[in-house]
Amino acid sequence: MKGQLSADFFISLTLFILLTSYFLVRVLDIMPSFLHEEKMQSLRGTAYAISELLINDAGEPKNWQTLQLSQIKRIGLMDEEENLTNFVSLDKINRLNAICNSPNNTVGYPKIKELLGIDENINVSIIIKNLNTNEDIASCWPPSLRLSRIVNISRVVSYKEDSELIPAEVLIMVGE
Repeated sequence: MKGQLSADFFISLTLFILLTSYFLVRVLDIMPSFLHEEKMQSLRGTAYAISELLINDAGEPKNWQTLQLSQIKRIGLMDEEENLTNFVSLDKINRLNAICNSPNNTVGYPKIKELLGIDENINVSIIIKNLNTNEDIASCWPPSLRLSRIVNISRVVSYKEDSELIPAEVLIMVGE
């Protein structure tokens, strides 16, 4: 019986198409949440890298807080005199705050992003809070906040003020 199609063939072909369609719909249903979570994980990595750079690096040059803005290559908050992990300099925190919150924030915030080596399509907010008084010591925000995804990284640090050791929190918010 050449050239004839049987009912078994049509049933098999229909089952194959139905099963393939089902699996395709399931994969397409799972894919958006997978891609969203992958992007969030990438932002978490970026936020952690920025927090490490800020907290455990003294910057380039190490005394950047005393220099003109044009002479600074990279910022970091680590106190180079103490050279301890998670020990930051209050002078560097104050200088970071002054740069970011300059009268023309459109110049200050982009310069902070440049000195941290941050990509243009990512927004970063930095808040440094004294844990004893719960007051912000420094804050650096983008000029406009239109973010679809935000990731927070919180790190506990300490600094010296008037020979007293003060605990603080560095909160890094990364979003796009």
